[in-house]
Amino acid sequence: PTLGDRARTVAAAFGGDTAAFGAVDPLEQLSRNRYPATAGFVVAGMGDALYRPQARQVVAAARHAGLSVQYREVPGGHDWRGGGLGVGAGVTWLVAPLHPPERNSRPRTTGRQP
Repeated sequence: PTLGDRARTVAAAFGGDTAAFGAVDPLEQLSRNRYPATAGFVVAGMGDALYRPQARQVVAAARHAGLSVQYREVPGGHDWRGGGLGVGAGVTWLVAPLHPPERNSRPRTTGRQP
């Protein structure tokens, strides 16, 4: 969140201390540090002219920092439609490693077949 722009935010929320702001700014942290054992999921609505470019910027910065990031664009904007589709896609991505597909989907049987 900002209070209008970076300069106003640093002045009002951090007493003008740019180092204090940088210590909590995600993009700055991603530019300074590596996170190779971390994964993330970022979603943006296709019609979201304000936040979709920012989401792409976060994805690029996260990948540069070594994160394994999945990015999806869903129909809708910065609204409940896009949010609902995004949460659904994110949850599916999150739980997929917990439920790998079975090698043989046919049920096993024992004994005689009818």
